[in-house]
Amino acid sequence: MDVNQQKGLMNRDSLNMVRPPEVVTAAYSLINTIQNIPKHDAVHALSLLMREVSSMLGVPVGELLNRADRIVGDLNTHYHSEIRALREYIKNEMR
Repeated sequence: MDVNQQKGLMNRDSLNMVRPPEVVTAAYSLINTIQNIPKHDAVHALSLLMREVSSMLGVPVGELLNRADRIVGDLNTHYHSEIRALREYIKNEMR
């Protein structure tokens, strides 16, 4: 058990095992949860959540954004229809 697990934090290996289709599904769930919040508040809430999760995990926000870029790259290459559908969904829900 690593130090983070002892503290009750996420296992770093788990964080490194990215499953793009599951990430897209989770993104849909997050959007569904925030869709009734005023859009400007939703954007700020997502930013705050990312900052706090980053801090709790001890992973810089920039690293999380780099991970997101790599996930998007993988989605664009191997799961094009899924990322395209997610983008369309975001566009419709965040108007």
